[in-house]
Amino acid sequence: MPSVRLHGAFSIANTGDQLLQVATRQALKHHAPDWRVELSAPQLPDPFWRHRWDASRGHGVAIQPTPIDPDGWSGWTETELLVLGGGGLISRDPRFAAFFPTTTIPTAWNAIGFHHAAAIDGWTGEMADCITRSARDARYCSVRDRRSAELLADRGVTDVAIVPDPCLALELPAFKSESNARRTIGISPGRAFRLRPAFATRFLVSLDRLAGRYDCDLVFFAFTPLYDPDIAAQAAEEIPRARFVTPTDALDTWRRVGELDGYITSRYHGAIAALAQRVPLLVIDEYRNARAQRSKLTELFGDVHPDDVHANPNIVFPFDEQDDADQALEWLFDNESTPTLDTARQRLDQHWHDLVAALDRSVPS
Repeated sequence: MPSVRLHGAFSIANTGDQLLQVATRQALKHHAPDWRVELSAPQLPDPFWRHRWDASRGHGVAIQPTPIDPDGWSGWTETELLVLGGGGLISRDPRFAAFFPTTTIPTAWNAIGFHHAAAIDGWTGEMADCITRSARDARYCSVRDRRSAELLADRGVTDVAIVPDPCLALELPAFKSESNARRTIGISPGRAFRLRPAFATRFLVSLDRLAGRYDCDLVFFAFTPLYDPDIAAQAAEEIPRARFVTPTDALDTWRRVGELDGYITSRYHGAIAALAQRVPLLVIDEYRNARAQRSKLTELFGDVHPDDVHANPNIVFPFDEQDDADQALEWLFDNESTPTLDTARQRLDQHWHDLVAALDRSVPS
């Protein structure tokens, strides 16, 4: 029974990273049932990350902390196989080198992507070299977006699979709550509400008007406690019919999204939580701006939807002065359709087959 270490940002208080390790463990249980899975994460030093290492943060598995400079860490010698990611680990931040250790252990990249597109344009230097070396040495290399594949190709790494985010196939037991005969729309606003107050005001006025017309309940919550929980609470105070709730953990957050009749979010994995659970979705894409015309959300929608994402009613661009949120909100309240994910999930099945096969060949018989 080979041991495999999943190494990523699993200790931080970010819902998306926690969901990723749960989705990865779920997939490996199906595709490699004899593998013994362990978790590790770098000890990023800033208190902002709000690390926890116990089994509650690991959702049943304790997380082993690794040093911020892990290259000399003796613990890697105890690992037979290594899976890096996924998540937005491609960054200029030199601390993120800890996600890409130098090692002879057979390694696979699991749907890694960029964090912010503007932060990696014109990418050179030690971090670019570190990540390029890791991708080149991996037995299997997969990224979750075309921009990351282009970035690696520019540096000579072309054997790269572009795969959907693993959370698109995550399956959890249904959330058990009191039934609500009224439609409920969930909202997880982000920093655009703080940076573009005029946009926020117009958006909330339209939201309140449409909720009244369609007789809907509005519930605000932060998709992740790591970013902007106060923004959701403050926005809820602007609408008398709205209420603010605090999910207990990442899995509770996922299930709360699943019981909604519509969801508005600015978070990447918030959008995935809605897509995976067939909840009508409106995205406030605050990653795309004048510096970055591409974002991980437009990449996601371009992957899921065949349509031109810039004409897609599921996306609002708050930093585009010409963008009108009213039309997108009308669509959300008046539309119950969601994209099918059959193709994305088939691609994920192939991803796990290829990842396991590549690492399995490295295990001595």
